[in-house]
Amino acid sequence: MDVHPSDSVLEVGPGPGLGLQLAAERVYQGKVVGVDPSETMLEMAHRRNRALIEAGRIEPHLGSAEELPFDDAMFDKAMTMNSLHLWPNPAAGLREIKRTLRPGGRIAVAFTRFSYTSADKFEHQLLDAGFTQVSLHTDDPGTCALGRA
Repeated sequence: MDVHPSDSVLEVGPGPGLGLQLAAERVYQGKVVGVDPSETMLEMAHRRNRALIEAGRIEPHLGSAEELPFDDAMFDKAMTMNSLHLWPNPAAGLREIKRTLRPGGRIAVAFTRFSYTSADKFEHQLLDAGFTQVSLHTDDPGTCALGRA
């Protein structure tokens, strides 16, 4: 996603917080924000990233992809891993993410081979949500669909 130190990054469905941690390693002047509907997952993410949360570099939020608690055009990058296929309404969630991205912002939708889903439809879902320059990249660990707002 070409993450820069001053970017604002949104992760939807961060689960136990590994993606938040990895993003925060690159974003040390900006902010990394996570939204997850599971209090249990947010607790795990908080334990993993306690120091980064206390330093104000990571903000965990309880919520869903379909109703993100953020203003329009607030983020430079957005990502989700192994979660899109679990959302109640993936199309609405992707449109909501697009709303929160700045013009030209990037999204990455990734799936490992352990997610037990097929990535074939995700490229089309990004296009249907209004993302452009959508591309699909597949390798041994999994698949990533990239797009621009």
